[in-house]
Amino acid sequence: AQCKIVDEKGAQQFTNLILYIITPSVIITSFQVTYSRLLVFNMLIAAFISILTHILGALLSKLVFKKENDERKRILTYSTVFFNAGFFALPLLRAIFGDIAVMYGSIFVALFSLISWTYGISLMETRNNKINYKVVINPGMISIIIALMIFFFEIKIPSFFQSSLTTLSKVHSPLAMIIIGIQFFTFRKNFSIKDRSIWKTVLIRDLLIPLLILPVVYFLTKDKTLFFSCVLTSAAPTAANAVLFATKFERDVNLAVQAVMLTTIMVLLTVPIIM
Repeated sequence: AQCKIVDEKGAQQFTNLILYIITPSVIITSFQVTYSRLLVFNMLIAAFISILTHILGALLSKLVFKKENDERKRILTYSTVFFNAGFFALPLLRAIFGDIAVMYGSIFVALFSLISWTYGISLMETRNNKINYKVVINPGMISIIIALMIFFFEIKIPSFFQSSLTTLSKVHSPLAMIIIGIQFFTFRKNFSIKDRSIWKTVLIRDLLIPLLILPVVYFLTKDKTLFFSCVLTSAAPTAANAVLFATKFERDVNLAVQAVMLTTIMVLLTVPIIM
């Protein structure tokens, strides 16, 4: 961005490439494992932890941000509830733990999509309380459905197609990090650390929620891959959707930018502490 190689339009195109092509490839590839009841049970645990993570975010936000005005409360709540499972957690899971971990992380991505486009929309939109459930059918959800069908019916993808998916999957991590970097550069002039409520968001989103999730996962499973997948994903920073939704629904975009940037920067400290 600094060298004028990529501008905001290019960043949006890269984002679309990840959302519509690369992330679905990562998800489908990760489900190319042999069916077993243990994996199914683990997937159910991942789904439960994902839902619990969102619920904890909503409950803690209601408690901590109750004195904020309505406009700020909506942005701060969204920023606390919704985390960057796709762009942040999946690349890390793939790099550290491999495809099985990505499979568990994909469950978080699917439920994030469902909850974001229902509860998330209701947080941001007040003029029309009707939720358009058609938007739930998005590339992430479609790829999860395809991946689950492949897993449960033990369908073997043709080798030439599998090779293409694997090649696409390998660019997921670096391209996601490039996009996050472009976002930082684009919004750098709006960055500030003076808002105390943003620090509350950082504390809850990056530290408190994953620390609350940790003993729950530990109690539910002794599978190390599942354990670390759930804890690491629940420790992800605020989703970039906070900025996108704030822009779309004419909310406080600057506050959303603060939340995304600061929670993302602080995971450099909080994730190692939690892990």
